[in-house]
Amino acid sequence: MNKLLRTSLAAALCAGLVSSVRADDSDASAALAAAKTWADSLSGGDFAAVYGALPPSFRTALSDAAKTLGETADRSVLEQARSSAEKLALAATKNSGFLADFLSRQGIPSGGTADGAAPAVVRVASRLAGVARAATPEKLASGDVAGILSAPALSLPGVTDALKPAPASGARLAARANADGSVTVGIPGGTPSQTVRMVKREGTWVPKPVADAFEDSGSWKTNLSGWTDTEAKKMQAKSALAMLSGTAASVASAGTQEDFDMALTGGAIPLLMLAAPVLDGSGDDPVAGAVDALLDGFFKRVGP
Repeated sequence: MNKLLRTSLAAALCAGLVSSVRADDSDASAALAAAKTWADSLSGGDFAAVYGALPPSFRTALSDAAKTLGETADRSVLEQARSSAEKLALAATKNSGFLADFLSRQGIPSGGTADGAAPAVVRVASRLAGVARAATPEKLASGDVAGILSAPALSLPGVTDALKPAPASGARLAARANADGSVTVGIPGGTPSQTVRMVKREGTWVPKPVADAFEDSGSWKTNLSGWTDTEAKKMQAKSALAMLSGTAASVASAGTQEDFDMALTGGAIPLLMLAAPVLDGSGDDPVAGAVDALLDGFFKRVGP
C-alpha cells in the first residue's frame, strides 16, 4: 500500500516551479521546460495537460487501453469501479489533513497547513473524483482520454481549495545534460528526491519512468481485455470494489490520524484483488504499472 500511495500521489503533490536554465545546450533547456510543465500540471490536477504532454504513440496507447476497457469489460463492473473511485477521491478531500500527514511520513511533502487542511491534496483528489465520474463505459469505449481527463473537479459541501489554482513555490530548477542523451532536472541544492531524469521520445521530453512504462504498452490491450471475461473474474472485481467503497467510507469518517491510517492501508486488499485478473506473465499489472511509472518519483532521483 505504501508503494501504491507513493506512485499515485508523489508527483501530483509537488508545488508549481519557476524555471532557471543552467545548461549549455538546447536539449537541456527543452527538457527543463518540459519538466516544469509536468510539475505544474500535476500539482494543479491538470491531467489533460499531462496527457497532452505525452508523445503521440503514448497517447494512442492510452486511448486504445480505454477503448479496450469500454468495449470488453462488464458494464456493471465499470460503473461500480467509477463510483468507488469517485467516493475514495472525495473521501480524500474531506480528510486531506490526515492524508497529508500520512504522505509526509512516506517522504512525500503534501503541503498540510496549521488548520489541518491540505490544499494540494484537495485540488488533486477533487480532479480525480471528476475524472472518475466522467469515465463512463461509453466515454471509455470512445477512447476520448483527453475528454475524460478534462472533467471538472468535484468536491463535498464545505470543502474548499478544489478549484483554486496551485501556487508557484518560487523554487528554481536547473538542468544538466548527461552523456547518454538524457537530461537531469532538479532543484539546485535540493534533496535527491527532487531530481528527475528526462528522456526524449518522438521529439518530446518526458520523465524516464514514463517512457519506461510505455515500452510494454503493446501488451495492455490483451491483458485488459481479460479483466472481466469470466463470471469468476466479474465476481472478484465486484467484491473488491464493494470493499473499496467501504474503505472510502472509513477514510471519510475517520476522526483520528490512527483511524485514517488504518482505513487507508486496509484498501490494499481490494486493490490487489482488482489487479490480479489483468496480471501479465511478469506478474505486473499493466494499468497500475503505467500509472505507477507515470507518477512515481517525478522528483525522485533517477540517474546520476
